[in-house]
Amino acid sequence: GVLKPFTEVIRADMNDIQAMGQKPLTFIREVLTMCTYPMLLKDPNLPSDIKVRANQILDECGGRSAAAYTYSEEGRCHLSSGSIEAMRSIVNVLNLPQNDIRIGILVPIPRDPTYTALLDELGIIQIDYYLEEDDNWSINPEELSNALETASKYCFPKAILVINPGSPTGSVLSPLNMEEIVRFAAEKKLVLLADEVRAAYQFNAFAQGCYFQSFKKTMMQLGSHTAIWRSCGLRCGCLEMVNLGEDVIAVYKKSICIKMCPGVLGQIAMDCMICPPLSTEPSYPNFVQYPSWIIKGIRCTRSIKMNGESEVSKLKIPKISEHEVPPVSESEVPEHEVPKVSEFKVPEHKYSKYLYP
Repeated sequence: GVLKPFTEVIRADMNDIQAMGQKPLTFIREVLTMCTYPMLLKDPNLPSDIKVRANQILDECGGRSAAAYTYSEEGRCHLSSGSIEAMRSIVNVLNLPQNDIRIGILVPIPRDPTYTALLDELGIIQIDYYLEEDDNWSINPEELSNALETASKYCFPKAILVINPGSPTGSVLSPLNMEEIVRFAAEKKLVLLADEVRAAYQFNAFAQGCYFQSFKKTMMQLGSHTAIWRSCGLRCGCLEMVNLGEDVIAVYKKSICIKMCPGVLGQIAMDCMICPPLSTEPSYPNFVQYPSWIIKGIRCTRSIKMNGESEVSKLKIPKISEHEVPPVSESEVPEHEVPKVSEFKVPEHKYSKYLYP
């Protein structure tokens, strides 16, 4: 093939940060280790609070074994094997055609391609709405209205998907913009699907004044999926259903009753993050130092990366999260390459699709 100015490709497209060498969180690893090998509970060198936590978890497992099934409680918060599985389960409940007219869901562009695959799998119409690149990838209510009006002619719009922080844009919506989206969804009677799985990346914010706020908090003020400590392979996430009728929730529960819950190790990791060490416990100092260690490393790496990209391509790089979508103007695509990629709508797509077919 064409000779490239590099000899190695780094696998950094899946957000699998531990596969890229990020140090794991000691607190989670110690709890997991004790739960899978309880003999370590007798080790005097391990923190006492870790032993208490592991004992509490094992008491909830049949036979005090992390290999046993776990008890499931009813409620509005549900565990899943990752964000896409959570989204698949809730979208599947919404997927009820009206008078043989397929339903549609408003989805952002650019977006994570796994959502495209998911909606295709379920036979759901994708109603594209474009993010405002010049306004930090915000969502324009007028753009939503236009997309909804056009789509209403050929499908039944049922929901709107909002990814915040954005993927792949890495941007964070402002509270004011979120209020506009909540009001829009309420006015148009749309289910708001808020993918907030990257919420903890607010700690990775490089732009001053960047702050993440959940849609639930925004909605409550008017009248969620969530990770800097990402352990992708443990496969456990959660979703919360807010303002849905009990009949809808009942149907949802029936639809997932035959599915298996996330692996027990993933559930243990989730428990550790929901109930972290207290300031009075031995594991606390190491736990609170971990985020600053991670952020320092990421900021250093990103500074080098941004400076390098700016020197090479003169591209303006966003300064939020681990994602970036560098804007590419028509003039920056080499003239002799434009005919080869002319079928794509925006320059960024032309450039990336041609480079990575």
